[in-house]
Amino acid sequence: MDEKENEKQDKEPEHYFLFIYWNPQDKRVFVPKRWGYGWTINFANPVSIAVLVVLVVLVTVLLKLL
Repeated sequence: MDEKENEKQDKEPEHYFLFIYWNPQDKRVFVPKRWGYGWTINFANPVSIAVLVVLVVLVTVLLKLL
């Protein structure tokens, strides 16, 4: 997919459930948020689940060290 197709898909409501982005055809792990600034995770991409788990573990370990 090219950038214009990605931008179009980012905004399509059928790829969202509340604030969760789910699009198996989109291979990106992080996608721009539908509203405002920032990024969200494409939960249809298996790599994104691994990234989310690593981030949660990292934050948990850092909080335990404080």
